[in-house]
Amino acid sequence: MNINSLNFNNIHTKSIASNPSEVKQNDKLAFNPEHDKFTPSLPTEREKTPIADSKKVFGMAGAYIGSKIGKIAMPVALAAGAGVVAATVLGPVGIIAAAAVGLTGGIATEKFSKAGSVAGGFAGAAIGLTSGAIADKLGHSPIESRAEIAKDFSLKGLAKKIKNQLQHKDLLLTDSQKEIFKQTVQKGDIVITETDSPANLFISGGQKALGVRSNWIHGAMVTEKGTVIEMMPNGYNEKTIDEVLGRENHIMILRPNYKDETSIHNTLAEMRKNEGAKYDFALSLGSDDKLYCTELIYKALKEGAPEINVETRHELGRDYILSQDLLHSKDMEVKYSTGSDLLFNHVRKLS
Repeated sequence: MNINSLNFNNIHTKSIASNPSEVKQNDKLAFNPEHDKFTPSLPTEREKTPIADSKKVFGMAGAYIGSKIGKIAMPVALAAGAGVVAATVLGPVGIIAAAAVGLTGGIATEKFSKAGSVAGGFAGAAIGLTSGAIADKLGHSPIESRAEIAKDFSLKGLAKKIKNQLQHKDLLLTDSQKEIFKQTVQKGDIVITETDSPANLFISGGQKALGVRSNWIHGAMVTEKGTVIEMMPNGYNEKTIDEVLGRENHIMILRPNYKDETSIHNTLAEMRKNEGAKYDFALSLGSDDKLYCTELIYKALKEGAPEINVETRHELGRDYILSQDLLHSKDMEVKYSTGSDLLFNHVRKLS
């Protein structure tokens, strides 16, 4: 990548694209602070759109959730059934062996036929469609980005979509999104990302359980060389922007309101002081030899640009710093985002 094409010398606000008409609709998203996500609607609007209704949105979400439940229920049901049969024929001694055989058979059956996923998907879709119809009558308006994803949802062809969703390639950033990112990003910018992986869905779900209303997982910082410094499970990393763009499904540029160039220089110097550090799986702000992604950014800003205020959060008896906390700082400004929606990042695999 030619880093000369990136604007690392100007720390002032610039437009996302020189010709907005060339940007796809999914690239132009407005920030909704209430929901911590971006949607094509205005920040406080949830206008109903003619392209889809709550019935389709609920139905599609129900089908996805149901397919996941069904995938687990099939082996468990066969194991339980085998155990009951064994108990009546062989007595208590045969229950464990029969249940193990039933579980193995259930896993194999689900792997090759997806019968449990399909059955669960149709059951979930039925519940979702019914709930959505009720929501429509009550005047509920779906978020426009979700409505766009669900606009063509129907039971026709659903079985095939459920079977194929595991082979569905996660939707990586488009060429248009990558180009806008490169036009917009500057040295010292914070890059917030989210990847549509089962692990990230689990992490996001954990954040939600703690009351963290965020759809973003990872944080990194752009350097004056056109590279990105980040903490990954294998420790401290400095990668090219193209490497980062090539792996992500959703991305955001967050720009701290640095006082001057010296603050940017000092912050990046603080980031680099941690070269060789290991990843902090305990997520503890008390250690400096081990760091997690947003902790590295938080501590570098604290030392290199003290004018940037980012508040930590206190959960489960300890302090944390998460992507949401960076995003909600009054000293940060969102410059670009592709948007991220925790559940529908995955539900769209059925579209």
